[in-house]
This record gives sequence, structure tokens and C-alpha cells, in this order.
Amino acid sequence: MAQTTTPRAVTAEGLAEGARALAPKLAERAQTFDELRRLTPETAQEIRDLGIIGAMVPTQLGGSDLGPVAVFDACVELARGNASAAWVAGNWTVHGTLGAMFPVETHEELFGDGLPTIATGFSPWRGKTKAADGGTVLSGDWDFSSGINHSDWVVLQALGERGPIAHLVPTSEVQVLDNWNTNGLRGTGSHDVHIDELFVPERRTINMGESSDGDSHGSRAYGTETLRVPLAQLFGTGVIATVVGAAFAAVDAFTGGTANVIGGLGGVKRSSRPEVHLVLGKASADIGAAHTVVRDTLQTAIDTVDIEGGFSHEQRVRWRRDIAWAGQTAAGALSSIYEISGARSLFRGDALDQAYRDGIAASHHFSLSWDRLYVGYGELMTGTTETDLAMV
Repeated sequence: MAQTTTPRAVTAEGLAEGARALAPKLAERAQTFDELRRLTPETAQEIRDLGIIGAMVPTQLGGSDLGPVAVFDACVELARGNASAAWVAGNWTVHGTLGAMFPVETHEELFGDGLPTIATGFSPWRGKTKAADGGTVLSGDWDFSSGINHSDWVVLQALGERGPIAHLVPTSEVQVLDNWNTNGLRGTGSHDVHIDELFVPERRTINMGESSDGDSHGSRAYGTETLRVPLAQLFGTGVIATVVGAAFAAVDAFTGGTANVIGGLGGVKRSSRPEVHLVLGKASADIGAAHTVVRDTLQTAIDTVDIEGGFSHEQRVRWRRDIAWAGQTAAGALSSIYEISGARSLFRGDALDQAYRDGIAASHHFSLSWDRLYVGYGELMTGTTETDLAMV
């Protein structure tokens, strides 16, 4: 059952302001998140209360349908406080959109008690699904199920006779394997989950090929712009926001403290060194450019639904390329700041160390696979092939 509070009016501006206000609390809890390897229940509830998890859910289902730009803006603000909290919030928000794509007869079960928190296990290679009377029988293991300890539901993907099938399962029916022990994003609690021979009714399954093309039960029932955008274009919204927000957090940490340290044997304050000025100037430009590109790309995707009503293959490949570029660029800027920070940032508990570990970890997500996505666009430019980005 969903654990949300009473629905309230949510605006894009209010969402960003609420995230900005919550960020300092998240920063104070960063070490706690790392030690627990998950968020605290208090933090999970604060994310629910913020209103973000319904920001891409149709209003008919209790969401605010603000769209991906509002989600990106809010998650960037959260990540300036703590990247793990931003990551889980972003994932829950995008997964709420995925939940709205399931058959309409599922929506009372899923959204009837309030906006749910939904985790996923999207890698289908260790999962098996077989047809059964009235549904499917699901077995297997899935990794990277972020926020699973505080989630009401989990969507698990497996390859079936109809291709990739997503199964909506209550978290009470899965076994959570406590194996998330990483350098970065420790607080996301992205543990593996396991299932043995679980029956999933047909109403709680969807063909991911159709949903990835913007054609789903939800898009046909509600017709919102967000649901009509191919899922792959939106799936990494919280991911790229986490990378960009962590990069901003690194700048905040450096200029707010590290830059004023007197280091080495020469007694020179770090902030007086010209090479530091050079790195900061370039990093700030790169992070700002990445931020702008992501917002423009997400808004263009929504505008394209309104203006054109469809998406060309070239648009989809180019938008994915641009988001990946933003991730690579912001992560590079983050690394450059860390490299000039000196030995003090090696300590756990240092704000710059936290931003670096979390931001670089976030940049490893498959949605930001810049090498593959650059190649895909290069292939398109030369007419070599048409890269299928639906499930990348």
C-alpha cells in the first residue's frame, strides 16, 4: 500500500523550492545514508511529502503531471544536498510514469491509496517468465533495484514469448538480497531482488517494446505529453539530474571550504592559485552547459509531442546523445574539481569526497553510456545502421 500523505497542489516552482529547502537536511544525513546503505525512513517520507513522485503521473491518477523538466530541476536541487536521495527520488518519479503505462484495470490497485513508490529491476537476463492461465509465472534475480527497502512495488523485466515483459509486483512478494556495498551512491540501497515461481496476473504485465515507443495503455487512456514520449527519452531524468547536481555540490564544497585551505609546505592558500581559477572557471562553464542542454532536450521532447505528435528515429538518437554528452561533461567537470582539492578531500565525511563518489557512480548508469550513444548517432550520420535505442 502506498504511504503517501494527502494529495496537495504541486507546482514546478514549489517543487524546486521544496527540494532546495530539504537539501541541507540531506547533506547532514549523508554519512548515515552511507553507513546504512539506504535512506532513512524519515528521508523516504520527506521525498513522498515533497510531491515529486507524482510529477510525471497523470492528474487522473493523483499526480501533478508537471513533466520531466520540473523533475530534473527538483532532483538537481536534492543532489546538491545528497546524490543518493536525489537518485531514489528521481527513480521513484520516473517509475511512477512507468506504472501509469500498465493496463487501466491495474491503476486502482496501484494508485488507489495514493501515489506509490516503485522500484525496478530492468536487466532481464537473469529473469524468466512463462505463460500461465490468466498471467505469467516469474522467477529469477534482478540487480540495481534502487530504493527497494522503501518501495511499495517493484517492476521486474524478463524476456518472454512477446519480447521484454515488465511485471508489476508488490515488494512484499520479493526477497531483497542485502548486497549493495559500493563506493558511490551507497545510500540508494540498490540491492538485488529474487523471486521463485511467482504468479503475476496479466493485468500487471506490459510489453516494454510498445511502452518504449510512447504507445501504452496509459498513453491511450490519458493522453498526457509525458506518457506519449518514448520511455527511453525520460528514463534517465533523475540519473542525469543526480550527476549535474553532484557536480554543482562539488563546486559548492570547494568554494565554500576547500579553496580556503592553506596546503603543502609553502603555506599558499588554494584559492590564490591561478591553476585553481582556471579549473573552476572551466568546470563551472561545463556544468552550466550540461544543465542547459538537459533542460532544453527534455522540453523539446515534450514540445515535439504537442507540435508534431511523433518522434523520428533521428530525434530519439540525437536526444539520447545530448543527454549522454551532458553526463560525460558534468562528470568530467566534477573530476577536475576533485583533482585540485588536495589531500583533505580523501577523508570520508568530506563534502567534496561525497559529491565525487556519488556523482561519478551516477555517471555509470546505462542511460548515460556516451560511447555507445555517440557511436549510434555517428552510424545514423553515415547511414551505416539505425541503432535501436528503445531498450538501451
